[in-house]
This record gives sequence, structure tokens and C-alpha cells, in this order.
Amino acid sequence: TTESFLHILHRNSVAISWIDNQSGCKGVCNSLDYLQARNIDNGIFCEKNGNCFDEILVKALDKKIDLSLNQQLIALHQIGNHGPAYYSRYPKQFEKFTPACNTSDLEKCSNAEIVNAYDNAILYTDSVLSQMIDRLSKITDREVYFIYVSDHGESLGENNLYLHGLPYRIAPDFQTRAPFFIWLGGKAKQMKSCVTKSANTP
Repeated sequence: TTESFLHILHRNSVAISWIDNQSGCKGVCNSLDYLQARNIDNGIFCEKNGNCFDEILVKALDKKIDLSLNQQLIALHQIGNHGPAYYSRYPKQFEKFTPACNTSDLEKCSNAEIVNAYDNAILYTDSVLSQMIDRLSKITDREVYFIYVSDHGESLGENNLYLHGLPYRIAPDFQTRAPFFIWLGGKAKQMKSCVTKSANTP
């Protein structure tokens, strides 16, 4: 009896693409243009029978941007920093915080090693988002909005809790407060001063 926001936009002539580097869209993108990111890999970003690094989404974004369309929305579903296998979410060259936990069995690692692995994954996500914004910043003839939001936070040992998924009413802020930002590009930049004035208003 309900439909997703994406379907509502699609019915109003917005071209929708869902690009997935995780576990599917759970029905949110049913009947819409769907691309499994690993299907465009040429052996650089994806491990055989394993995860793909989120940089594959930058390549997919390049393929899906269509400047002939008046309105387009591209949803990019990251693997992100899902635990407990933080170490598998980033390439080795992003292992800047060491020593890092290199197993999904967190009981075998110290808290510092777990946090280091998570921070390395965050560092990699930062790089991926930066690459996406670089691509979008080249579009100047239309309004461009880049919205990033995580579906949950993560506990990293505070009060001896790890990962996420506690019932919302008892979950700590570390799990329920999620990152969110908006980047404006192209002709949308003119809205920035207006938005900035209201940025700290509830």
C-alpha cells in the first residue's frame, strides 16, 4: 500500500538509477533502473566472490550521469563502514591508522585496533565521496545536489558496546546519530548563501 520516494519521483518524470554495492535495495528500487556495481568491474575494485570497494561507485556514477536528461536522480548504495569486517572496506593504501584489526572476530583485537580499522574505513569513504564531488563539480549547466546520509551510526567500544542494531529506544547516540551532508554544485550554488544563513536554525 506504499511506494518509495524514488517511485514518486519516477512517476513525476525524474529518471531514477539505483547503483548497488551492498545487499540490494530491499524493494525501494523495484522496477526502476538498477545496476549491481560489481557488474562493471574490470578486476580493479572487486575481490573474487567478495566485496567490492566503494570506489566502484565512482566509476558507475560516471556511466550513469546523463546530461541529456532534464531531471535525474542517481542513488549510490555503499558498502560503507559496515562492521565487524572494517578492514575489508578499504584498500591497503588507506591503512594509515595502525595497528588495525584485520579480522571480523573483534574479540581478537584491542579496542585501539578496532577503532583504527574503522577510522581507515572512514578515511576511504572520505576519499570516495571527494571523487564523486569532483565529478559532479564539472557539471555547470544545471542544479546539482549531492546528498550523503548513513543509515545508522556505530558503537566502537563505548560502554562496552560494538557495532549497531540495538533497539532504537535503548540504543546509544553512537548508533542512532548518522552522518549527513549536502553539497551544492552547478546552478544550485546560488542557493548556498541562503542555506548557510539558516544552517544553525532548528
